[in-house]
Amino acid sequence: MNAAANRGRQQAEAELGVETTVFEPKTPDEYVTFLTKAADEKYDLIIAVGLSMAVPLSQVARKYTSVRFALLDATPFNTDRRSFEPLPNVANILFRNYEATYLVGVIAGELVTAKVPPVTHDQVCSLGAVASPEFVSLLDGFEDGVKSVSPSIKLTRAYLSDRLPTNSDERQSAIAKARTIALTQISQGCDILFDAASGLGVGYVLAAQEKGRYAMAVYPTGS
Repeated sequence: MNAAANRGRQQAEAELGVETTVFEPKTPDEYVTFLTKAADEKYDLIIAVGLSMAVPLSQVARKYTSVRFALLDATPFNTDRRSFEPLPNVANILFRNYEATYLVGVIAGELVTAKVPPVTHDQVCSLGAVASPEFVSLLDGFEDGVKSVSPSIKLTRAYLSDRLPTNSDERQSAIAKARTIALTQISQGCDILFDAASGLGVGYVLAAQEKGRYAMAVYPTGS
């Protein structure tokens, strides 16, 4: 998804004649550093890509209220209030993720009803990062897709936490927790696991692979 954003940047240069600069942080801990650098250098517009930028962008945008930002596929996240909150100097460019996850749910439902190996149970499980509107919509879309195939399929969902991680240690802890959740769900009869935890669910997917179960995933922009 970052590659698609970069193609858009290149297209803007070619067609609109704008000058652009790319900042490439190597770790999540560098997000605030690069956003602050861009704000200090007074760019006309600073675009952050993806949900992983929701927390750092919120921090920087609140400090640099006269700078204009845009955030792709997410809304700034206030870690104090533990909620996604729009900011007046941030344009939120959101996609219709519900529709995409609905289609994935239809596939999952068909796998269950046809009992495609290794599926033996009528249960599908899912994981979101936090119970925010963005993640709830992703999981609602998936579950509605499953139910469109067979309303009798049991649906189980879980969330990793009540807030997004703010540093690498918290991120690694969330990934480990995702694996634990997956193993629990598998032990309870889940043969299909749907990961909508924005990259934090990598442990969820790896656990499904380890146990020979189906794993499906959607990764919001920049995760």
